[in-house]
Amino acid sequence: MPLATPTRHSSAAHQPSWPKQHLVDEVRHRLETAHSLVTAEEVEELRVCMATVASGQATVVQLGDCAEPFIELSPEAIDRKLRFINDAADLVAGATGQAVIAVGRIAGQFAKPRSNPTETVAGQQMSTYMGDAVNGPRPTPEERQPDPLRLLRGHRLAQRATETIRQYNSTTAGRKVWTSHEALLMDYEHPQVRVEGTARYLTSTHWPWIGNRTRHLDGAHISLMAAIRNPVSCKIGPGVFPSEAKQLVRILNPGNEMGRLSLIARFGHSRIKNEFPAVVSAICNAGLEVTWMVDPLHGNTRNADDGAKARLLPDVLGEVNDFNKILRTFGLHSAGIHLEATGDYGIEECTTRIDSRRAPDSYRSLCDPRLNRTQTAEVLTAWTEGR
Repeated sequence: MPLATPTRHSSAAHQPSWPKQHLVDEVRHRLETAHSLVTAEEVEELRVCMATVASGQATVVQLGDCAEPFIELSPEAIDRKLRFINDAADLVAGATGQAVIAVGRIAGQFAKPRSNPTETVAGQQMSTYMGDAVNGPRPTPEERQPDPLRLLRGHRLAQRATETIRQYNSTTAGRKVWTSHEALLMDYEHPQVRVEGTARYLTSTHWPWIGNRTRHLDGAHISLMAAIRNPVSCKIGPGVFPSEAKQLVRILNPGNEMGRLSLIARFGHSRIKNEFPAVVSAICNAGLEVTWMVDPLHGNTRNADDGAKARLLPDVLGEVNDFNKILRTFGLHSAGIHLEATGDYGIEECTTRIDSRRAPDSYRSLCDPRLNRTQTAEVLTAWTEGR
């Protein structure tokens, strides 16, 4: 049974401009009756896991692609990603001596909010790429036209990926890999809410998050996340007021439950020391229950000399260290880390210098720069050592 539809996206930021509304209505109807990707039992199990994280008995490692390409969802590709996620979790487990909750940006990370709805390429204006669930990455007006039928393809591929993940989890001892993605597209997420007893579950993923750009207190994204039983997370970044952060926590975790809500700091190295402490202080003084995580990538994006986006490793490491230090001053622990990262070899999307020269084929992300395998290990090591 789907959740009742809110006012037609009037308060939902960063939604595509679908060209044919009748197709959107058809897609929503088909998603309402489609197979659930995750089960209520799985969500309840993750809730227990997140409560152990909140109590300091476990940590979270959450990582994966910036934007998942549809073409990289074969069982073989998913298996490679799962092994990379578990390798990262093994590193953290070995360094901390704690259980690690392994979470992938996987099986649904198909959409991205963008700064500008359109861009000009080779003199042609076209829609900006918003992820494979919305349009295609190839820079032509036709490929970039938003197509709601892509939502159905995304669901089919996510279902196949989720089944691959379940099979993988059944062969590993103890640790599971959980799915997560940004719950951005209301026409994809809303129809996939199901009611079990008196509880509502978002069945598109185990652990949805709200992005920094869509965390409006009166917005559709916050409203949806507040209505479901899944553990949820919300990114907070530059410009968030302490009073706003408190209200956000009260809306998303009205029962003040341990493990229900994670706040993921993504301020950037240049701003975290000035802005994050006041947020932590306000939430602590109010007695609000929050699991603290860091995303040291999104606040550190720059334009490199070669014209592509870049994230500098010194900035990433600096934000990790500052995040840990700030939490320690409040007597708190850093519970988790959220990274855009890939285990693929030959990747050089994040660099050490803004003028670093990258090989022509070393930037393969469909959107923002990801850490490569070596950089991921370096960042995770710095995070564990500073906790």
